Amino acid sequence: MSVDSRCESEFASYHANGTPFLVLNRQGREHRMHDGFDSDEFLAALSA
Repeated sequence: MSVDSRCESEFASYHANGTPFLVLNRQGREHRMHDGFDSDEFLAALSA
């Protein structure tokens, strides 16, 4: 992000709080993990 301002702008548009910031798109639904990686949240999003 620090190298490409477009990446920084996109990251900011998601209102992310840190990295890693994950966006999961499954069956037309989007789930955003704003506060870094959480394995329980990730597994729940995959099974939703």
